[in-house]
Amino acid sequence: MRRTGKTNKLNSSRTKKENGVAGTASIFARALCAIKRACGSMVILINGFYSYFHSSYHRVMLKDVLKENLDVVFCGTAKGKASALKGYYYAGQGNKFYYILHSAGFTLKKLLPTECYTINEHGIGLTDLVHTEYGNDNEISKESYEVDLFLEKMKHFKPRYIAFTSKAAASFAFGFKGITSIIEYGLQNQRIGESQVFVLPSTSGSARAYWDEKYWFELKTLISR
Repeated sequence: MRRTGKTNKLNSSRTKKENGVAGTASIFARALCAIKRACGSMVILINGFYSYFHSSYHRVMLKDVLKENLDVVFCGTAKGKASALKGYYYAGQGNKFYYILHSAGFTLKKLLPTECYTINEHGIGLTDLVHTEYGNDNEISKESYEVDLFLEKMKHFKPRYIAFTSKAAASFAFGFKGITSIIEYGLQNQRIGESQVFVLPSTSGSARAYWDEKYWFELKTLISR
């Protein structure tokens, strides 16, 4: 009988320990599930905010810097990543745009990208063919090129010259859908409204292999006549 009593006490003790371990495990499991749910909700929340701001960001982009009767409006394809992130035209490291404007005599000093929204004071305007995406030309969908809208703007603002800052931009504007082999640098025979058209080498650092500043000096000479 004593042995049986001892055995029962031992079994009871083991049961309590096992129940205690099981209880602790259950609490831990519930806590782990709660953490997972919280983390999952946080991920969903973060993804939601990202999607919202990312889509809003794409809708806003950079505004045109235009007014009527400018000497020249420079038009590119789309903003580069650096320009889109910083909010200024031609803001990428290694971009020669503001350097060549000063070197060729378009501006009396070398402007900073942060001064792009006051560039009308120098008789210069800025715009792009794409306002809903950013990146290199090969990353931009052809459906994003707003050529008709661009042509309407130019016919309204009537700059003396429209200068495309790449062959790709000129190709889309002329309706050649990005085919650059039929585009030459320099003054073009086509006009857009009352504006003469000029095609320039890109100032982007990624296009340095095609860089030739002489066309920028040539355009400045034409504008100064």
